[in-house]
Amino acid sequence: MNGLSALVTGSTSGIGLATAKVLASRGCHIIMTGLGSAATIEQCLTDIESAGHGNISVHSLEADLQRPEEVHTLCKEAMKLHPKGIDILVNNAGAQYVVPVEDFPLEKWNLLMNVNLTSAFLLIKYLLPKMKENDWGRIINVASAHGLVASVNKLHMCCKACLIGLNKVVALETIKTGVTCNAICPGWVLTERKFFYILGLF
Repeated sequence: MNGLSALVTGSTSGIGLATAKVLASRGCHIIMTGLGSAATIEQCLTDIESAGHGNISVHSLEADLQRPEEVHTLCKEAMKLHPKGIDILVNNAGAQYVVPVEDFPLEKWNLLMNVNLTSAFLLIKYLLPKMKENDWGRIINVASAHGLVASVNKLHMCCKACLIGLNKVVALETIKTGVTCNAICPGWVLTERKFFYILGLF
């Protein structure tokens, strides 16, 4: 994997940060994007660089994944950093809101759809052509066990189920190329968010 470029969304904590560090340890150049203070992002950059193997580069790009125009800008900025194309795309960014359906605000529904699903669709849409041109690419969509089974008060599973569907379509459309598209459906992972959830602070 030495010298490959990877864009990992939601990479300032949890699964995304761990993924970015592992890819860096295999020699990948990393573009990270995610929520957090300037100090948090700087620490993530340091942690990823420390995990890196060889002469890798690590960059952070800002983008509000709720906004399609910012996702487009993110892709253009990523391509400026790596004009030959992004080799590995990890769609990991996620949001959730836990209330019964009758109490679920429309603005929260739109937020979940945009962050969990639409951003992944757009990132694939904009980055896939170069992968096809290079006849090589890896797309990893981090879905969820909630995309396979329903849970009470967890409407974000709708986005994850759709993400799995998107993944299947892209996998079929790229089957005759050197590009692969796979989804991962994690169960409970003890991330910082889950830790605070256990403590009743999230």
